[in-house]
Amino acid sequence: MRASTTASSFLLSAGLEYQRNSGRQNTSATEQLNGYFAGSTFRGYKWQIRSTIDFQILPELEARSLAITADRDISETVALRLGIGQPLDNLDGFNLTASSIFKLRFADLSVGGDYNNADQSWRVGAQLNFGLNYNPVAGRYQMTRPGPGSGGSLLFEAFLDRNGNGIFDGDDTPVPNVTLEGAEAKVRTGLNGRAFVTGVGAGPTARLLVGLDEVENTSVQTPPSTVQFSPRAGSFTTVRYPMRPTGEVLVRINLRRPDGSLVGLSAAQVRLVGNNGFAVEGSTEFDGSASFQNLPVGQYRLELDPDQAQRLRMSLLETPPIVIEGDGGFAPDVDAEVKFAPRPRDDAEPEAPAPAPSDGATQQKQEDSQ
Repeated sequence: MRASTTASSFLLSAGLEYQRNSGRQNTSATEQLNGYFAGSTFRGYKWQIRSTIDFQILPELEARSLAITADRDISETVALRLGIGQPLDNLDGFNLTASSIFKLRFADLSVGGDYNNADQSWRVGAQLNFGLNYNPVAGRYQMTRPGPGSGGSLLFEAFLDRNGNGIFDGDDTPVPNVTLEGAEAKVRTGLNGRAFVTGVGAGPTARLLVGLDEVENTSVQTPPSTVQFSPRAGSFTTVRYPMRPTGEVLVRINLRRPDGSLVGLSAAQVRLVGNNGFAVEGSTEFDGSASFQNLPVGQYRLELDPDQAQRLRMSLLETPPIVIEGDGGFAPDVDAEVKFAPRPRDDAEPEAPAPAPSDGATQQKQEDSQ
């Protein structure tokens, strides 16, 4: 039984372990009940200080030992540990320990020494800790950092999903240099778009952060950048990460003046409609430009908003084709010209009455007044 809680800036933990041994012969069974109590905290966000006391409850209550350790990460690959231990059944003896831990790619190398005051002995040694885990990418077992049997692993597959079906097929291509952070070490996908991540723990859920800063083509539409899954100890989970190539284009809506010059038309509601079923709307700025980003690969046509176009009697002179290739580049800018139809005559407006017949003078006067 183990339990933990927080109090202020301290993490408090306690645990109990019960053991019962009995033989086939008529011998009395032996029972043991051991426990521990620990507290840890951070100092200056650099040192992690931990104190632990071990005790025995059965067959008799007694305190066994007290230990205090201090850990600090010098860098991402080097850590330092200092510790002191005191046996509570022999107060005349204590031990000191100091070690450096080097986090290698496939193992942990610990180099340190300790001194025991009880018998005036000292020891210096090195220890290499590693694990073995089956890598489905390589198709064989490989050395990993410690803990693959007690924690889960992840097989991550990143690829350009050109047809948008979420499956690696057709002309889809793998994406290298996609980074994954959140495990013990930062991992990148290889040329095959795959990465095998170990050391993700054994909790109910694990989260990894996907990074695209090192990817050559960043004009892509991706799933959420946080991958959440349930790790299984001693096994691995497969996560496919389809990335749809996208592009962007700048559209300008122009109006021709009576003198023949073109001027940008602002506040025009326009939209792009693609042959892939994707449509997006936008509004032009003060210079008549509208920027459309994250467009999936395909061919698009430019349209005016039907309601605004009908209300203002506005129409496009031509609809230039727009092609998004999704190669990481920008599509050529598109210039379109609009025209406004003249205002139709209101049929309800009465016509001017025809002049009434009159003599020549009256008629001449009417003509003069006209």
